[in-house]
Amino acid sequence: MSEKSGSGIRVQKTWNGEFYLPGGNANGRAAIVLHEAPGVTQNVRRRSKDLADLGYVVFAPFIHNQIAQLSNEDSHTAVKYFRENPLQLRQKVILSLEYLCEKFSLNSRQVAVIGYCFGGMAALELARSGVSVAGIASFHGLLDTLLPSSINDIKTPLLICTGAKDAFVSQNDVINFWQEMHAAGADWRLIVFGNASHSFTNLTAHEFEDERLRYDEQSDVMSWENLKEFLRYCFEN
Repeated sequence: MSEKSGSGIRVQKTWNGEFYLPGGNANGRAAIVLHEAPGVTQNVRRRSKDLADLGYVVFAPFIHNQIAQLSNEDSHTAVKYFRENPLQLRQKVILSLEYLCEKFSLNSRQVAVIGYCFGGMAALELARSGVSVAGIASFHGLLDTLLPSSINDIKTPLLICTGAKDAFVSQNDVINFWQEMHAAGADWRLIVFGNASHSFTNLTAHEFEDERLRYDEQSDVMSWENLKEFLRYCFEN
């Protein structure tokens, strides 16, 4: 199924994800946007359209293998499963990357991978897998893992944006991640937003009915600018 947005972006919905195609200003680059725990939300669609406006071909894959969003209970079950099985999560993202590259005749270095919440965790697992893409960005994603990286594992620049008030990311998680990246010799940068909670980029975070999830406009706007600058760095160096 295909539809067109007001800005000329073409949206194609398929069995395995949603594509957002620029309306004439394509820059020859692509981005994968990895969804939050329930699935492809309006937050993911908003940023996918924003990236398409910048000229990127955007793919938002269905990591849970279904179009409909999961219930809160099923979301928690899925996150728990993938936290316990990071290799399977990595493989799912790798398959999405391979599908995008084959569909549009791209190589992986022409693709950036961006994740929100659960997708932020998935993006970092992709980085730990050693796959080489243009850049990887994680927004309010979990930082800990059962399979931390080793020296020279990470071959891609990283941007991590997290909130100081994120109830799911402890100070120890931040320190341990810092140490993991330093030991791996990664090209990484971590930005902590002092007033941000979990899901700080999601305009409708309140709909999850969890007081630990809160939208923060300033952190959302600033982190979007950070992402655009990071992508310029990744693709121009």
